[in-house]
Amino acid sequence: IGASNGVIQVIDTVIMQTHRPFWLAYLGNRCPEHPFTGANFMKRIIIGITGATGTIYGWRLMELLRSEGETEIHLVMSPSAKLTLKMEHDVDPDRLSDLAHEVHAPGNIGASISSGSFFSEGMIIAPCSIKTMSNIAMGNTGDLITRSADVILKERRKLVVAVRETPLHAGHLESMLKLARLGAVIFPPVPAFYNRPKTLQDIVDQSCMRMLDQLGVHLDSSPRWRGRRRRRRRPGSERRHKVDRITWSFGQPLRYAVTRTHEHLQKRRIHSWRHWTRWTRPISSKTTSRG
Repeated sequence: IGASNGVIQVIDTVIMQTHRPFWLAYLGNRCPEHPFTGANFMKRIIIGITGATGTIYGWRLMELLRSEGETEIHLVMSPSAKLTLKMEHDVDPDRLSDLAHEVHAPGNIGASISSGSFFSEGMIIAPCSIKTMSNIAMGNTGDLITRSADVILKERRKLVVAVRETPLHAGHLESMLKLARLGAVIFPPVPAFYNRPKTLQDIVDQSCMRMLDQLGVHLDSSPRWRGRRRRRRRPGSERRHKVDRITWSFGQPLRYAVTRTHEHLQKRRIHSWRHWTRWTRPISSKTTSRG
């Protein structure tokens, strides 16, 4: 084991590359203290939580990553986020800190995640306040959240910004546009309803799943869209229209026709006599009546 450690250290100092090849990862898995790949060789994701409403998104993101078990979580919570968490869930911030592998103080500009040499898959700020989003767009890196986000952008890594604000004025939209041009992913946590959510957690899980997809972490915490399947009609079950009655209105004939299709009444507007004759041919005189 000692010999393999020495060989891997020599390879690292010579190659010095950001992404390790598969054979280096294979050797590194035998050495838990390998300095290049990091502790336990896990992917790293930075989670930032600001004071905007919706702290459940950052909370649930860490729970999903913990259940996956293959990602090292670095958490940064602003002082406003701790106040919002207390108001929304009446939960102590230490409960969220226990989900992270490493917690960084928001004022610690010298933390490891503030440097570009600290490799990570990217960063998710959920929820992201307008203040934080605007500071990132303008390059104002006064705290650790904005500094880490700026590092992610300059290193060309994925930054997901879950902006929680509505309605938006022109200044907000201009800041988002500038941030998108810098390479960030603007991800308002808009709920989807095609999965037919039954609880609030179903709505949150769907948004968190989509956020993690942006960083290459694919979890099926919510049903994904499988496409609309067309039903095959049985032979002989072609749609047939049977005229029930013709509705007259103010002396103008053939305004509406009520038909029965598979025992369901339908009311269709008749645009012209040609349309009527084409659609209901042949017409029985017994079915017509004035209403």
